[in-house]
Amino acid sequence: MEVLAKRLKWLREKERYAQKDIAKKIGMTPSGYQKIEYGERDPKLDVLVSLCDIFDVSADFLLGRNNDTKILKELARDIYVHEVELDVLRSEHTNLTIRQYDLQAQIEEIKNASETETKGIKRDNNIRGNLEERERMLHSIIDRKIDVEAEMYAHKKELGIALEKYIHDLLELPESIPSEDKKLKGYLPISMEIQPDIFDHYSLHLSVNGVGFIGHYGNYETIEETEKEKERLLKLLNGNQK
Repeated sequence: MEVLAKRLKWLREKERYAQKDIAKKIGMTPSGYQKIEYGERDPKLDVLVSLCDIFDVSADFLLGRNNDTKILKELARDIYVHEVELDVLRSEHTNLTIRQYDLQAQIEEIKNASETETKGIKRDNNIRGNLEERERMLHSIIDRKIDVEAEMYAHKKELGIALEKYIHDLLELPESIPSEDKKLKGYLPISMEIQPDIFDHYSLHLSVNGVGFIGHYGNYETIEETEKEKERLLKLLNGNQK
């Protein structure tokens, strides 16, 4: 199994184990384990279970059926938390804006009525209280909107950081298909811009749908290498999306 072999090697090197260390843990000879990691033989069920326990991953992960490493699952949870918080804050912001416009209309109506007929204020059952009260309510709503916007900015920034890390880890994972990843689907298409640095190296600046710029990827020595990587990565991340 090519996927299993590549992911085992990736996990082993990530955890800084030697092949003989893993072989000892699962009760195999080093040469027997090497054949699994080289894709020359499939592990028995008990060996597969032992490998899952050693690396704290599922069999589905080793077989390429999902991308759920511990880090990616944690990042996915972080992304979800910020998504939920942003949805709540956006809803509150919308409601505050509606109330703001409604109060502004009431204040304008009161002002216009007071110029012609003071009794006109009492004719509208939807207008309660006096002008000063509505202006205080309006200022309170505007202050809360400013707070909400600041909270939205903070969550959007943290969301971008989590997405950048998620994309980095996903791209480093052997045999992953980022364009089919459930967590990324809502942020496609992803775009990249080539950016030089002061050392005459290049990186790719990432932007995702709905969030904007989230960070950079890679460190390349030539513009040709950077352009080639940009084309490869965009195909991996966006698939057939334009």
